[in-house]
Amino acid sequence: MVRPFLAALFILSLAACAHHPPLAEAKGRYRSLNAGKWTPTRDDLRGPRAPLSPAQSPALTPETGA
Repeated sequence: MVRPFLAALFILSLAACAHHPPLAEAKGRYRSLNAGKWTPTRDDLRGPRAPLSPAQSPALTPETGA
């Protein structure tokens, strides 16, 4: 009783994963989401960097006024 159920579940799960819809593609004009609010610098675009230690984190240092 359990084996046929597991076999059917396995077959159906494979069938469900075999075909998936294509990925979404952007259409239309490019529209900036935050126009005029932030201009990226070279430092912003340089890629991943090491995380800040908690002592250096701007979110945890209220004396900076941030």
